[in-house]
Amino acid sequence: MSKNLKVIKLVSENYKKLKAIEIEPKGNVVMITGKNGHGKTSILDSILVALNGKDKNTIKPVREGEERAIIKLDMDEIEITRVFSNKGTTKLEVISKDGAKYSSPQDFLNKLIGKLSFDPLQFANKCTGEQRAILYELANITDKIEELSDLRKVYHDKRYNVGVEGKALARNTEEEIKESKEYKDQKEINITTVAEKYKREFGRHTIYENAQLGIIRINKEIKELELEKLAFLDVKDTKEDLRELKKNIDEADETNNKIRNANSILQSNDEVLAKEKKYKGFTAKIKGIEEEKIKLLKNAKMPIKGLSVNDDGVFYNNIPYSQLSTSEKLKVGISIAMGMNPDIRVIRILDGSLLDDDNMKVVEEMTKGKDYQVWIEKVDSTGKIGFYIEDGEVKKIN
Repeated sequence: MSKNLKVIKLVSENYKKLKAIEIEPKGNVVMITGKNGHGKTSILDSILVALNGKDKNTIKPVREGEERAIIKLDMDEIEITRVFSNKGTTKLEVISKDGAKYSSPQDFLNKLIGKLSFDPLQFANKCTGEQRAILYELANITDKIEELSDLRKVYHDKRYNVGVEGKALARNTEEEIKESKEYKDQKEINITTVAEKYKREFGRHTIYENAQLGIIRINKEIKELELEKLAFLDVKDTKEDLRELKKNIDEADETNNKIRNANSILQSNDEVLAKEKKYKGFTAKIKGIEEEKIKLLKNAKMPIKGLSVNDDGVFYNNIPYSQLSTSEKLKVGISIAMGMNPDIRVIRILDGSLLDDDNMKVVEEMTKGKDYQVWIEKVDSTGKIGFYIEDGEVKKIN
């Protein structure tokens, strides 16, 4: 079966505002005209609903007062018949050109249907995020983009947490860190040993002083206390400089404080450096993800030459989409619509009144060159353009 399917004939009865219409389009541009509220949109919706069986904006498909609605869509190689009842039931039948019926007709159609609901003119009205999403889907990179975005968020959150933890750490000056390194490898002095020696020698010095007092006392009683004096003369003073020992204790305590403070500063600095290294690591990962995404978008297959998409939006020939002329926006929109519907080559434009003569030429040239059929709804009360619809019926054909 050819996948270049177009509408050969459309029959729609009692669908929405339609009574009964039969349209056999000629050429690649099919104009549906008429006043507002007479069924133009119902005709374009008939094509969409015949193929996918649902329209989220249509709660009541059957015309008021009727029991059922029938849509028949002849696409040359297949004929689709869909019936809606006013009780909410539907029936679908798909018959091939040789008369064979498909046992699972909707499954068959689902494999052919692209995005018939996409209107080239509406692309301009969508926000940048929606425009990007459409092009991601068209380039078949939606899942990969989401995967990269999720991964980027993981590392972004981790980096944020590391940054918060790093800011909470104490920061020391370079001078403090430099001074601390001088004590880094020193071991603390055992003050207990020095203090015990001081205590011991201080005791000896006390004894010596007492001995001197005894000598004085003995001198007063030379004769009476001669023997006692001799005993005291044998007492020896300490050879240590007590002031120096006391100074050693004070210096040891000061040195130990410096050592402790130095180790604390260096440990804190190591933690800061570790957090900074971890933060930079996450930054590198995020940069790698962003570079992968840029490469993915750069190599993505777009429906028209010069069209590109990135985090800043959609561009055509390096010009932001919002700054394009009306005809350039139309070219982009039609190219996207064709890319979304490679098998069933039918495009719907619901507000053709926005298209001037030059834009109509753009539509015709682009769709004819690609062998697409475009159905355009346009408000016109002259009855001189295309299939003129009045009160749910075709009144004139031009």
